[in-house]
Amino acid sequence: MGEHGALIDANAVIDRMRVVTDTSTDIALCAKLQLGTSAVSTWRRRQSVPYAECVNLALRYGVSRRTRLVAVLLPPSVLARWRAGFSARYAATITAVGKRRDALTRTVSPRRLLASRTGR
Repeated sequence: MGEHGALIDANAVIDRMRVVTDTSTDIALCAKLQLGTSAVSTWRRRQSVPYAECVNLALRYGVSRRTRLVAVLLPPSVLARWRAGFSARYAATITAVGKRRDALTRTVSPRRLLASRTGR
């Protein structure tokens, strides 16, 4: 777990940090981030990357303004909750629309309408 309780794969975050900084080893990443040589290995062992380091790295290496604002204003746990909430609401909406469509199809079925005409 990360600092804010979100489920984050620390190895994936660290690997992405290495790609952004164009480094091939954890020690080289530590040098780029101006940290002690064992900092990144400690993050990997604890499965936790300091959120502030991610934001500082993003600011230093020029990510988009939108990404920087989201990173500064919203911790990962908030974004995860928003995504989960949106997914749940979306699924509920799709289910409700499907149920209404099925009910309407049963009510206004072409077979039912044709059957009542032939019975005259």
